[in-house]
Amino acid sequence: MNLYNLFLIILLFSTNALSNQVEDSSELFEKATSFFESGKVLEAVSIFKRLSDNNHEAALFYLGKIYYHGDGLDVNKPLAFQYFKRASSSGHRPSLFMLAQFYIDNCFDFESCNEANKYFEESTLLLLTDN
Repeated sequence: MNLYNLFLIILLFSTNALSNQVEDSSELFEKATSFFESGKVLEAVSIFKRLSDNNHEAALFYLGKIYYHGDGLDVNKPLAFQYFKRASSSGHRPSLFMLAQFYIDNCFDFESCNEANKYFEESTLLLLTDN
């Protein structure tokens, strides 16, 4: 077997494994949202945290939302901020909006108001470019 054939075999197996991983994360996310919607928040959080280890944007957003509002857990706004920040790093629009909301809630000086405005603009620009 030459090196080229070996490379193709390795590529085929790694692509298949990646495909299964994407499918698994999608299924896990659906399971977590189902748990969340049926009030099984602890089960949902457990799965969302597993997904967040791979920077799953929507899972990070849900974790931020849960800690921001205290949905089934104690309110933890600093932790919620961290989850929204991680999810927004690649342009997750709802997370950008929530970051803006954090800065609006604490808009007592020019710098924090400017940060709020920046995140509102980013979330709006993404909305406009999606259409």
